[in-house]
This record gives sequence, C-alpha cells and structure tokens, in this order.
Amino acid sequence: MWRSTTLVVAAVMVMGATAASITSLVHDEWELFKLEYNKQYNTDVEEQFRMKIFMDNKHKVLEHNKHFAQNMTSFKLKLNHLGDMLRQEIISSMTGFTEMDTKNGVQDITAIYIPPDDDVLLPSSVDWRKKGAVTGVKNQGQCSSGWAFSTTGSLEGQHFRRWSRLLNISEQNLIDCCHLCQGCQGGRMDYAFTYIMQNNGIDSESYYPYEARNNVCRYNPVMAVAKALGYVSIPTGDEMALKAAVANIGPVSVAIDASLPSLHYYTHGVYYDPQCSSTRLTHGALVVGYGSDWGREYWIVKNSWSPYWGDHGYIKIARNRNNQCGIATNAGYPLV
Repeated sequence: MWRSTTLVVAAVMVMGATAASITSLVHDEWELFKLEYNKQYNTDVEEQFRMKIFMDNKHKVLEHNKHFAQNMTSFKLKLNHLGDMLRQEIISSMTGFTEMDTKNGVQDITAIYIPPDDDVLLPSSVDWRKKGAVTGVKNQGQCSSGWAFSTTGSLEGQHFRRWSRLLNISEQNLIDCCHLCQGCQGGRMDYAFTYIMQNNGIDSESYYPYEARNNVCRYNPVMAVAKALGYVSIPTGDEMALKAAVANIGPVSVAIDASLPSLHYYTHGVYYDPQCSSTRLTHGALVVGYGSDWGREYWIVKNSWSPYWGDHGYIKIARNRNNQCGIATNAGYPLV
C-alpha cells in the first residue's frame, strides 16, 4: 500500500513538473516572438488575447509541417510577424484588391497581350531579380495597399527594361492620389496605371516616402520619375500567355487569392493549396519569374509583406496547376 501511494505521488509530481515545463516553454516562445518582431500591446488583456492566437497559429503550422515531413504537401510553413493576428484581420488589413467598376471606362484603354506563336521557344526558367529589374522587398504594413506595390513593381521593371535604370517608385503617391482607388482600403493595378497615365507621371519613393496610411495628395510633377502610356492585360486565366509575357516583357502585376493561412505562413517550397481560389482575388503581387523544382513548376512571386514573410518576401506558387490562386486571372503590365 505504501509503495502504491508512493508511485501515485511520484506520478503526480512528474505530471506537475511536465505541465510546468510546457507552460514555461510556451511563455519562452511567446517572449521570443515579441522580441523578434518588436511586438507591444496596450493592456495585459490584449496580450493574453494575442498569445492565444499565436499558440493556435503555431499549432496549425506544426500540423501542416508534419504533412510536409511525410511528403504529403510541397511547401513548408513558419510563424512570422503575422503570427499574433487572426486570419480575418490579415485579410481585412493587408490585402485589398477590389472588384472592377465597369462604369468608370478604364477598360476602354486596355490592350490585350498577344503571345508569340507556339513554335517560339521560351526559356525554361526566368528570374528578373538576377537581371537587376526588381527592387528590394517592401513592407506595406497594415494598409490594404498590395495593389500599389504591384503597380510600382511592374512599372519599375518596364522602366529598367527600356532605360537600364532601376527606379524606386512611390506607392504612397498612388495611395494618396489615385482617385479610382481607396488608398489603404483597397484598389486595383489597372486603375493605378490609368492614374499614372492621366496624371502624366509618378514621384519617386525617396521624394514621396511610404506612410502606410491615407493622406492628402502631394504629387509634384517636377519630381516625377516615371510615366505610363497605358497598360496591357494578359488573357485571363492563360498561364502560357503569362509565361510568354514574363519571359519577353518583364515582371508582371498579378492579383491572387491571399486569404488562406497556408499562404500567410508560407516559408519555402512550391505552394499549392486546392482551396486557393482562381476567381476570388484579394491581393496584388508581382510575378518576377518562373522555373521548376524537381518537376514542380512554379511562378516566382514578390509580395509586399516584408522580408520576414515567406522566402525573404517571395513565394513560389504552383504553375500550370489550374491557375493556382488566380495567378493568371487578372494580370498585366504598363506601357512606357
């Protein structure tokens, strides 16, 4: 009887020590997360709420990565600076690609890209970063301005191709001044291209720096560094046409479905999620190249969620897999 009681007491002590150890580990991970991403909260209640979200997201990431280790998925996840945010918070504050307003006449000035004949051989891989046509990864913050970063990225690429000079163009100029867009509440790349064309230019990032908020328009035509003559749309859903445009023209603006946690915490591999919609487009991004990895074809996509996100700010989205995430649904580039 004495021995049995002793074993029970010992078991309880072990369980208590284990629970204490797990609790300590959780708090250590949370403190490390806050330090790494400079997170601060106004109240203890808010911090407890954010820690709960962080742990829920961490659990989902670990479950996904078990499947990755078992070769059941082609990409891996990692908690990043978005780890203390709810899915809907990320969607509402960091995406913002809006539906087309057919009443504004923007479509009237759109040209349609005509890809080369099928017998024209395209390179098996392209990466415009290596050619110097892509600026560094930027951080839009909690402002639904991905459309603006997508716009400047393709304009920077076209300017580089024509004049062999890489500019850093102002997203804030678009947020404040594009009258067809809603600033940090959303917008579209075609609307932004139209604004630049009608405005006869756009300022540089150094003159008109990013603020991650709506402000009054302060465009200065004297400081304009780039212009657009119009824009060209890729035939919707046509990944072969998109490939030809990326190979022959340069970086291309695209709209994608960025609503899934699997994309929010992507870190490396070829991203494919059957739940990623080809029609429900939520975010503007930039295709800067394409290639393949062990037979898995992909697009190289630049995002604007900081270098902390993804693979140093980039994601490889599956190519030729039924227009994954709508990569070719609404794609285009400016004429310069």
